[in-house]
Amino acid sequence: MAVDFTGSGQYLQGNNNVTGVDNATMTVSCHFLCDAVGTGTHILNMAASVAAGQSGLAFNTNPAVASGDFSMRILYRWSTTGQWITTTDLSFGVWYSMAVSYDLGATGNDPKVAIGAGNTVNLLTVGSGLTRAVTPSGTAKTGIDSIILGGNVSKNRLYNGRIGEVGVWTSLLGDDALQALAAGLSPIHFPNTLNNYWMCRSNTDLTDAIGGIVLAKTGSPANVDHPRVTYPPGGTRQDHVKPSSCWRLGRSWGRHWSGRRHRRLT
Repeated sequence: MAVDFTGSGQYLQGNNNVTGVDNATMTVSCHFLCDAVGTGTHILNMAASVAAGQSGLAFNTNPAVASGDFSMRILYRWSTTGQWITTTDLSFGVWYSMAVSYDLGATGNDPKVAIGAGNTVNLLTVGSGLTRAVTPSGTAKTGIDSIILGGNVSKNRLYNGRIGEVGVWTSLLGDDALQALAAGLSPIHFPNTLNNYWMCRSNTDLTDAIGGIVLAKTGSPANVDHPRVTYPPGGTRQDHVKPSSCWRLGRSWGRHWSGRRHRRLT
């Protein structure tokens, strides 16, 4: 299952209780299906206090740049917030898997973005599928300790669509791992530095399987079919997920992905 938001009065948040992610490097992934877009509606927002309205890394929808339904905008808050936009449009009603890694050690650093749907996976970098719309400057936002799904920290750009399989790492995952996540592997395939994992199995089961953080729910987002996800053997139930028991793929994920040892939910 996944959680479905209507774009009005519904969001999930962990406010001031997401510990361990205030790091110079991070990777964040999620699965999403967008039904409609407003002006910069937010799918996911890592923040330095949701209540204080201080966003950090955010995924939000952006108007179409070509002939599709919408594009994606990645933001990180600096004194001047950095913004990066995908140059290929996405479509409504399609499940996408997206993973973003970002090193905020310098204003000149750009994120890497992997997006997948069906059997297609693209690794995007600036100049190849990604454009830097605004170059960050000044001081990067630190003190990241919160997350909101389905909206921004001000709760005024609420998301109309579905979200599942949210993972947060305190390191930069490599290109292979980013593409594997975009191909549909669950975050639990990559347990090293995995700080948080919300399967979003239902609107009443919103517990982080790594840190135990329960997302607070506003409104009544519905339960819907889960996106396609490949779990480790025996790892399809969130309450069975423990860092020590995760299937450690490491650099050999491709061998297992192409073999028989994976389990796919559709």
